[in-house]
Amino acid sequence: MSETETETEVPEQPAEEPAAEPERETDEQFEDEEAQMVVDQPAPEQHGRSPEELEQIRKKLDQSAKTWFRRVEELLGEDFEALVPCELCSFDIPGFHWPAEMQTPISEQHDRLLRVLREPSAPEYRPATQVRQCGDCEGYGKVLSGSKLPQHATVTCPACKGYGYIPPPVPGANGVVTAPVAPLEQAQEEEPEAPADADIWGSPRLLPDGQENPNYGKMPQYKIASLP
Repeated sequence: MSETETETEVPEQPAEEPAAEPERETDEQFEDEEAQMVVDQPAPEQHGRSPEELEQIRKKLDQSAKTWFRRVEELLGEDFEALVPCELCSFDIPGFHWPAEMQTPISEQHDRLLRVLREPSAPEYRPATQVRQCGDCEGYGKVLSGSKLPQHATVTCPACKGYGYIPPPVPGANGVVTAPVAPLEQAQEEEPEAPADADIWGSPRLLPDGQENPNYGKMPQYKIASLP
């Protein structure tokens, strides 16, 4: 290079700016990213039927129940009126049976069910004084035989002859079975007799002081509790 040539000026390089620090994630950004990760994940597999499927099944069962109802009515005709809806069946899976008083038991379990249907609300009887529950069969009238055969698993209780109480009835000379007569274990309190001049509920027409009884002739729910 000759001396006459001037040196080429090199342009000054701008000063490098310090690199910006990476932005720190805020709590809100972290929560949003975490929520997005949850959304992106596949939903867990559900076991069982969905509510929509159950509703569809319910509708189909209801329709089938109506069809079955109409079919039974069509086949039996007037006899359909005697049928009793099954007490234990679901409303959408209905069943029928003949009245309990028209059926003959086919098994011990069937016999127990029929007795329940025939006497759904038995009165509360008072304990007997001349007989007592059989201790061998505990009132059932049958005891276990020990047999492994279902038809011979139980036998009639020898102690009570199948009646469930002792002493059992004794057959008379004419073959008529009569209940045993035993002395009363406890003296029974005699119920006071209703006055001769009283209504059908036992309220006297006159009070002890000779006045007319306001309760006389009234039904029990309308009587004055403080008066006889």
